[in-house]
Amino acid sequence: SKATVSVLNWGGHGACPGRTGMCDGHVEVTAESGGVTIRVLRKDLMEEDVFAANFFDEDFTVAAATGFTVWDGAWVLIQQLDTTLRGMFTGKKVLELGSGTGLAGLCVAACGGHVCMTDITSVTEDMIKPNVVRNSKLTYNGKGSGPEAGRWAGSQPIGVLGGTATGAVLDWNRPLPTEVLDLSDLDCVVASEVVWLRELVEPFVATLHALLRLPCRPTAVLVLRDRSKATSQTFAQLSHVLNALEECGCAIETLSNMTGPEKEPASTIRVTLAP
Repeated sequence: SKATVSVLNWGGHGACPGRTGMCDGHVEVTAESGGVTIRVLRKDLMEEDVFAANFFDEDFTVAAATGFTVWDGAWVLIQQLDTTLRGMFTGKKVLELGSGTGLAGLCVAACGGHVCMTDITSVTEDMIKPNVVRNSKLTYNGKGSGPEAGRWAGSQPIGVLGGTATGAVLDWNRPLPTEVLDLSDLDCVVASEVVWLRELVEPFVATLHALLRLPCRPTAVLVLRDRSKATSQTFAQLSHVLNALEECGCAIETLSNMTGPEKEPASTIRVTLAP
């Protein structure tokens, strides 16, 4: 499999990876993964009333609004699916936290993973689930596994390497939805640049720790980067997340340090429950 990022200059607003078209207030974003082109729609942030339809959703917040677009960390993860992370998710049951549009999770599925992408309700219903359906129709040509081969209920086939994907609601401020998601044989947890506010560190780490403590003892792969100065009281730093993980008994291994399209450094780490 090969994951690549195409970068296009658009409208004087800088580099936007794979921004190929617009449709009804949305922008199409593409990435190559597992020999197919993954296509998702994200919100067009240049629209004046971009979040009007979601503003009164019960779980909608400023932090949650970031789930309607694609961030640098997702591209860093995608770029590594053919290098550092090659084969890591093939045939594995993967849970993605803070999936947003689902671009990264769908690329993992295209590489042969069985992925359940999660987010709050508004993002799951408006972004993840429609993008799963889009890519099931676009990329499945009969060479991969059928829906019955997925390891998550309701999975759809993605790509040609036997991967599948689905979407589900998982709110970090609530207990794990074990009545909805079968986590008994979970292999991996994935998250890409999902913690950017300090207020998100505690619920994210608590959710991740709860997953790592499951009897199946999954492994987590996280892409993290700094988007703040050390003096910021609002925005989270990489060190805040790492310290919180270590304090709750997690072992951390750095897999890579690289830059994404924004040319800012990002760290990819493996997290397990310490012995």
